[in-house]
Amino acid sequence: MGHRIDKQRRQRAEIIANTIALSREVGPEAVRVRDVVARSNISDATFFNYFAGKDAVLREWLEDLVDETLRAAGSSGAEPGAQRRGLRRALRALAADLAVHAAADTRTFAYALDAARFVALADESETLARGRPRRANSALELVEDARARGEIRADVPAYEVAGMLRAVVLAALANGLRGSPLPARELAARVRAAADVLLDGLRKRNERVRAPGRAAPAPAPATGPAGSR
Repeated sequence: MGHRIDKQRRQRAEIIANTIALSREVGPEAVRVRDVVARSNISDATFFNYFAGKDAVLREWLEDLVDETLRAAGSSGAEPGAQRRGLRRALRALAADLAVHAAADTRTFAYALDAARFVALADESETLARGRPRRANSALELVEDARARGEIRADVPAYEVAGMLRAVVLAALANGLRGSPLPARELAARVRAAADVLLDGLRKRNERVRAPGRAAPAPAPATGPAGSR
């Protein structure tokens, strides 16, 4: 059983790698399933055992990349057992890393984002509501850690928060790549801003959110008895 699973993982990874390679060569719009099948030296039936079509391959590639990047962003070090970052710091690191990937491969990234961002939240809710996700989910792990540390409110299910975070990140990236793509630094800033808006809404109910750059309001002057000055 282990050998069979390893073979399936390798074949899936090869299909994704060949699809991305073709996308970079001819553009994602021009890639056809038959081209991927030929380069991967597999049958049509084998391809469709793994993916429903080209867009599904690109969605999976993007999901894998987001999950791997988020897993790295959530840790303060590469060694095993390294302390995990807080949720906001992890999302800032994710924004910077994904922006670099997106700026380096804009066409493929933009196409994959358009294919993925509208299903991200629905897929998360559907799979996570049944128990555990169909795959390792670093967003869910970070959210659960943040809730355990008291960073965010706990009245929204963790799987819904994880889906919201992934959808917000993907939508911000897609908007930044539409038209004239933003450079990596500006793209990262846009993703950070979108994540901050969501995280501010996830604060505990008794926490106040202060606008960036604004000082706390001065306390009201004390008043004496009625009629005094």
